[in-house]
Amino acid sequence: MPDKSGMYTLTLPEDRIAVFKRLNEEFKKNYSRDADYTCFSPGRLNIIGEHIDYCGGMVMPAAIDMGTYAVAAVNNRKEFRLRSLNFPETGSVSLSGADYQQKDGWLNYPKGIIYLLEKQFPGFAQEGADILLYGTLPVGAGLSSSASLLLAVLSLLKEIYTVRFSDNSLEDMRETAFFAKRTENEYIGLNCGIMDQGSVVFGRKDCLMLMDCSRLNVEYIPFRSGKYSLIIANTNKSRSLADSKYNIRKAESEQALSDVRSKYPLKDLCGLPASENKTALALIKDETVQTPRAHILTENNRVFRAKEALTAASAAVSATENLYIMVPAGPGGGWDQLGRAVDENLKKAGLIKNSTY
Repeated sequence: MPDKSGMYTLTLPEDRIAVFKRLNEEFKKNYSRDADYTCFSPGRLNIIGEHIDYCGGMVMPAAIDMGTYAVAAVNNRKEFRLRSLNFPETGSVSLSGADYQQKDGWLNYPKGIIYLLEKQFPGFAQEGADILLYGTLPVGAGLSSSASLLLAVLSLLKEIYTVRFSDNSLEDMRETAFFAKRTENEYIGLNCGIMDQGSVVFGRKDCLMLMDCSRLNVEYIPFRSGKYSLIIANTNKSRSLADSKYNIRKAESEQALSDVRSKYPLKDLCGLPASENKTALALIKDETVQTPRAHILTENNRVFRAKEALTAASAAVSATENLYIMVPAGPGGGWDQLGRAVDENLKKAGLIKNSTY
């Protein structure tokens, strides 16, 4: 049952197998049978490479052990029945999917997957399925809970209905990530890049990823933090990319690219050689866009340097002073809260500040 806040509360054990066993118990309570399919879809953090994935840049994310658990079974009905243990809303969707409705909240993500799968693979499902989800990622905290949810549902449906985007396994993984991105772009209405979806699909234990977002090529970097620990801090200041100025910044980047193309035949902004940054910035007509674009044009190089020396000090300065859009500004905003916490801890020896505020 939902608590007073309207959220469902469920205490689950940490062990992943135990979580799936508990989820199957909940599935049986709701649908009177066992689940036949299971999936875990991780969230992600990003070490360095901020706000450049939608400009074809290099990023350095890593999958994390928090994410979305999903179980399912075919239901011999002409509809998909959807339920999450995190939210009170439940829903059913016809085999052909349904249009986006803001009031549907989290349900729009699985709805979008079903809708676009039917468009690309007409009649892919001749009978529906019951799907139960549970997420351990805080929503709106910058850990890609939406990408995790999308790919949990997509992975289940691919398995249940034997859907493949390519016979080549690597290309199928790429296209799976791009399909989830397409769902966010076309159905949800967020003009995001590919980093979140690519990180969920390609994440590997004990590895960072050097990800080329122009092609979704991934190089794995073995990572042992040694004496350091990566701290994920949650200020409980929720943000939604779809409701933020993210799309505005994406449009500004596209306009800047258009200006720079008057001299350089680029596919994306991050394709510019570092030696040409100063000249390119002078081509950008809107002066208010020049400072954040300076971040984009230089961040790529920092990612390559970080591959050899994992430090984000210069990235933190650029991302917070040049980009200005990482978190809400002003008293009570995300930077006001998290920045204070980070700066306080920096006074203690041995802490390194990262830019993903």
